Amino acid sequence: FVVMNPGTPKDARERAVLVQQVVIEYLRKRGYRSTERELLAEISKEADASYDDESRNAMMIINRSMRGYDEQPMMYEEMYRELRDWADGSLDLYKGELHSVLYPHMVHCFLEMVKRGASADAQRFLKKYGKEFMANSEKRAEELRGLMGVTSTQILQENETAKLFLNNRYELFLSSYALELLLAFLTDNPRRYLLLRILNHNCRILDHTIPTAGNLLDGASGFFATEEQKALASKEVLWGTLKEKEYIKADDTDDKDATDNKGKEEEEEEEKKPPHVEADGSLSEALVPIPKYRVGATGLENLTANTKGRVALSRSSLPSCLFYTFANTRGCAMNCVTMSADASLVAAGFQESSVRVWDYKSGQQNGTKLVGHSGPVFAVDMSFCSQFLLSGSEDGTARLWSIPLKSDLVAFRGHNHPIWSVAWGPYGHYFVTGSHDSTARIWSTERISPLRILSGHLSDVEATVWHPNCTYVATGSTDLTSRLWDLRVGDCVRVFGTHSGPLQALAFSPNGRYLAMSGNTRDIHVWDIAEGRQVQRLKGHEASVWHLAYSCEGSVLASASADNTVRVWDATTSGGGKKLLGGASPVTATANGTPETSGKADGPAKTSTTPMDTAGSTTGSAAAPAASAPTSAAAGAAFPGGQPSTSARQSQKAESPLLCTLRTKRTPAFYVRFTRKNLMVAAGAY
Repeated sequence: FVVMNPGTPKDARERAVLVQQVVIEYLRKRGYRSTERELLAEISKEADASYDDESRNAMMIINRSMRGYDEQPMMYEEMYRELRDWADGSLDLYKGELHSVLYPHMVHCFLEMVKRGASADAQRFLKKYGKEFMANSEKRAEELRGLMGVTSTQILQENETAKLFLNNRYELFLSSYALELLLAFLTDNPRRYLLLRILNHNCRILDHTIPTAGNLLDGASGFFATEEQKALASKEVLWGTLKEKEYIKADDTDDKDATDNKGKEEEEEEEKKPPHVEADGSLSEALVPIPKYRVGATGLENLTANTKGRVALSRSSLPSCLFYTFANTRGCAMNCVTMSADASLVAAGFQESSVRVWDYKSGQQNGTKLVGHSGPVFAVDMSFCSQFLLSGSEDGTARLWSIPLKSDLVAFRGHNHPIWSVAWGPYGHYFVTGSHDSTARIWSTERISPLRILSGHLSDVEATVWHPNCTYVATGSTDLTSRLWDLRVGDCVRVFGTHSGPLQALAFSPNGRYLAMSGNTRDIHVWDIAEGRQVQRLKGHEASVWHLAYSCEGSVLASASADNTVRVWDATTSGGGKKLLGGASPVTATANGTPETSGKADGPAKTSTTPMDTAGSTTGSAAAPAASAPTSAAAGAAFPGGQPSTSARQSQKAESPLLCTLRTKRTPAFYVRFTRKNLMVAAGAY
């Protein structure tokens, strides 16, 4: 047994106290009462007056707290009430910091009461003391609602929110003096050992030198990966986009020249610089193997023609929206939807385990039904060439479908739980899946086993998206964070968060520098992946955001939400009015559709919670399908162009990042994207 001497270094004394505490706890749990008493007597005998105050206090806590104390479930409520009253009566200077300690203690007191079989008292305790936290924070309200169903130890072991608290330390920011006040209160009464143990085992105290207002600390505290974030910040992220030569094969006429120059290239290879982002924002070389396509290959043959007629979007040139409504599918039938690059193909996943595809060029009305899954389909995504479709299901499989053949080609098995998200790589060949098992997996169409398993999230992975250069994948999770993964080695290189709610929507900007994310948080957060910092926070949605998409040139960002709106945001300026990379000047469209840059700079962008509606009456929309056809889709130009007609509206837009709000009548927007000509298309279930 470890015995402390007065000359023992401070760190060693602290370790000795922890060892003693663990041993005594073990003896208590095993019922070795006599051995426990003898050990306590030995500890008391060894302690003498030459110990410093800190050592004596620690020994006192071990002695007084362990001697004959039974930890009745109701004692947790009594101790929490004392802590709450003490925090309320503390000095105003430190009240905000000390109040931030209450939430994790309240949750863990609840969990301890459930562990000890007092589930009814635990539920009453949670309802009584959880109200104040639910009213002040949507994030905490979501967590507490998740705990409402914990009524037994079995449910406790399976509940995701409970596991989040039990398996991870809750990080708190306290100044040194506030921490001294807290420890003095907890050590003043031996019964408060219950709270001291929660603080020691389930919380991590981070030094915050200057006392801060409570509302700021509430937003800062949580399940951070602070140390991990600091360690990852030094890693370089090569965010540049690929050059055309990396995915386009040379013409046959150029093959001979390529052979002649092979020797020269080999000589130059020795002097080649390491991979880097060049001045024009492109990547010096591809970092992962990418299949190359001939010019004119399916999906690429009209790429140049489509970009020639593209309309550049800006504050003065806002998009119209074509909205697809799936009638009689809201709430139970349709789970997800995706579209081809030109919006002529629409695919949706349904609760009945099927996938349906509509081809509007062929004039089909009922669509093609694809059957193969044995559970509801929660995710679908279409390849860039519009020839293949991916689907993810509750049955734990991802399936590859041939759209021309209307058949299932491969079933990819690896997840043991439902798949919430699937996403194709920018140039096909690779895809990613996100699952309830807290992992994302990278796959290739050439193999049936995953190439990479991305493990690090604490809960479900509900959103996945590929970086434009295929080197990185971003994931969003219900653990309130988003992660950026380097596929060369399968490691996490950035952690973004913690946010105020689960993340269900992700989108990379076309230049690869910025990552937009949202979900139940309602706000849209835009991060600079190179520097690992947040550059925009866009407020305005009144319900969860389910999908995000950047325009082709990256000047605007569109969001689809459960509040029955599609909103368009300025993506060229940060919250302080600073220009973001790739948005140096506003872009307008000339008569022939080619972009033209003006010399005027946009005004500063300010966060606004007052949306500006530009949607009027529906024009040119198709009639909704009859109730007898629950899975048929109706396409229509649901929204007009939405360009401002008065100088007042132009002035309002110049001050707000929210450019326009396009409203449906009663249809939540599931999905939004931009075609290659910058036409905005969206879809939802009614």
